[in-house]
Amino acid sequence: MTSSEFSETRYSRYVHQLATQLPHGIYDVRAKRKRPVAPTQAFSQFLINRRLGDWAEDVVRRSILSSTGYVVVKYGRASDTVAGEPSFKKDFDRYQNELERFGKRPDLLVFDRQNYPLSYVDLSEMNDSEIVATVRKATAGIEVRSSNYLAQRYRPGRSSPFQELSFTIKVEDLHIVLRWIRSAGVPHIYVQATLDEVHALPFSRALRILSEPQNLNERYSVDEDPKNQFKTTLKIPFSQGIKIGDITEDPSIIARRRELPGGRLVFYVEFSGGNLTPIPSRWNEIISDAEHMKSNPADD
Repeated sequence: MTSSEFSETRYSRYVHQLATQLPHGIYDVRAKRKRPVAPTQAFSQFLINRRLGDWAEDVVRRSILSSTGYVVVKYGRASDTVAGEPSFKKDFDRYQNELERFGKRPDLLVFDRQNYPLSYVDLSEMNDSEIVATVRKATAGIEVRSSNYLAQRYRPGRSSPFQELSFTIKVEDLHIVLRWIRSAGVPHIYVQATLDEVHALPFSRALRILSEPQNLNERYSVDEDPKNQFKTTLKIPFSQGIKIGDITEDPSIIARRRELPGGRLVFYVEFSGGNLTPIPSRWNEIISDAEHMKSNPADD
């Protein structure tokens, strides 16, 4: 999909306008995205983080399905290759091309049942051009982030201005999230899952918080986070979002090993099961708000 094929919506125009108000030290809508260089070696922590993210996405998906009448569809790319494997560079380049053309897909799409015409619930391997008409019918896109913390036991370090955990948004992701919203016209929601709580933050609300300089170190902070390869990361405390519910059943943890070319072994763990118990009606409230925002963004 080229820029001439974008179909602007009231919501995508509203979000773009919010983005123009961000401080240039955070984001410049006129700047071009810098294409990253493909990594050459995988590490255990990378695989652990990936598997924790997979678990968080699954527990959120199951929670929405079990507590609402919405259809939840897997949408984000899910290649299992890692740096050092023969097909990794090809997969990496293909993914970067997609980001530049269409933007960053959220992990999940949520649809009103009547608006989802397909019989399958996994769009992750389908080309954008094949499903763009269906994607635009979605009520919300959900980007699931994971955190290996317990929110209820968290104690901040010296460098943190907040007494609580935060939503984490990489600055480099702003461009590709905005590009996806421009192409799809669907409200985007960040969902952050720790191992005991899950919280949500609409992307439009995040932009409004970030657009006001006086909020720095009161409602958000800017860090070069070692957990994110020292990439510039925006942190917005959980209290600025909406609590979804609690993890009421821990996941099972299984040790794994993976052999890479040359005989190198990488050890990691997989997460499975577990349960997210949402606050009653909370998912319905958040998704209904997204549905309203899609057609009436000025009411945000």
